Amino acid sequence: MVQEIGAKAPATLFWGEAYIEWNLLYSVCKAINGEQHLRKQVDVQTPKITYMYRRLIEPDRMIANRHANRFSFLYELHRSRHLVATDPRDRVFAMLGHYSIRNGPNQKLRELTADYTKTVEEVFADVASRALVGDNSSLLALAAVQHHNLPPLGENMAVELADCANYCSSSPNGLPSWVPDWRLYQSHILSEPTSPHHAGGLSRPNLRVDEDSKTLHIKGTIVDVVAACSGPFRPREFHVNGLDWSMAIHTVWRDVCGQSSGFDLSQEYLPTRKRFQGGEIEGLALFAYVQTLSNACVATAWQDKNHPYESVPTQQWFAHGVSYLTQAAGGGSSPYAVSDSNDDKLQEWTSGGDAAKWARAANGASCNRKFARTRNGYYVLGPRVMEPGDVICVLFGGKKPFCLRPWGKNNYLLVGECYVHGIMNGEIIDGAKNGENVFDIV
Repeated sequence: MVQEIGAKAPATLFWGEAYIEWNLLYSVCKAINGEQHLRKQVDVQTPKITYMYRRLIEPDRMIANRHANRFSFLYELHRSRHLVATDPRDRVFAMLGHYSIRNGPNQKLRELTADYTKTVEEVFADVASRALVGDNSSLLALAAVQHHNLPPLGENMAVELADCANYCSSSPNGLPSWVPDWRLYQSHILSEPTSPHHAGGLSRPNLRVDEDSKTLHIKGTIVDVVAACSGPFRPREFHVNGLDWSMAIHTVWRDVCGQSSGFDLSQEYLPTRKRFQGGEIEGLALFAYVQTLSNACVATAWQDKNHPYESVPTQQWFAHGVSYLTQAAGGGSSPYAVSDSNDDKLQEWTSGGDAAKWARAANGASCNRKFARTRNGYYVLGPRVMEPGDVICVLFGGKKPFCLRPWGKNNYLLVGECYVHGIMNGEIIDGAKNGENVFDIV
């Protein structure tokens, strides 16, 4: 169906004796897309319609917008995860005519052909290997990894694995942990191609794949270890709905961040380290908190369509987050009311904030993810299967940091991509304080 509707040819949708032209259906859904309150109240899933419209028609490469994500074949595989396929291999094979692979720079992906003699596991592993080895500028294949479950950390500490086959035989899907299972969908990719973040700095991916053991050997550096984390956030956890506010915003601040004094602007982020250079706001724990939950409001910049993300003042993102916190706290009498000894400064920092914009960004980023704090105090938004003891690292060439789980004596499982506040623009790689590691991921 996507192949037909994704082309320029006219399409008609039939429902019994009723029918509607797809162009008309698309135009209505596109108009409703921006009406978040209406979509929520009646659960109108308009993106499922707008997604398919002319999906196979190449957009203008000269126009800088989020459609530029479509030039990535791996991103297109991720965006099609919600679709139904009788044969799971067709999740890959049906997309081989897409312009992102036909005109893309990855020669190994262009050489991929539909081979139905291969198993589902072989097809998915082949795509991941080609995507990584054939691309010297992206780790999107790893960012697309999403797990429903992984073996807990405590169950494998005494295990010594000779090769990946031992893990694959016990894994829920029969795949290495670093290979995306295109049948599963948890949440949006944070490392989308248009993301302004570059946790890996100017570094390039440095990796190799052992095709026999299906082990990924990749270089990077360790950041920290997860100390505490929340439960998974529900869809629309941070909604804007009158008096019915989610308590997650309060409980995570208290129980995971370890902040017992409410939303206090005097609390510093990473107080044992040198204060952030961008100004007072960047050094606040509360700013780190709202930015982590919302993936730094990256989606808001695309939705506003006014300026590039980098040109938006930090104060604007903070104002959106604090506006939400102020409404969720229920006023100045609440123990979680946003407070500061300088009311004028608080007013200056929070003027012009839009609670709904922050909520939309946070819901898109945090759905089916967890919030965590590391041993040294970093705030992390990571996969739903993340747990204390997992390792946070930056892999060379990655847009976002990654979460790994020690497995056996020397190996790791890939848990998934993360947002880690304070290291999203190459700070860890450029500083080179932690040295270089080779991670053997099975």
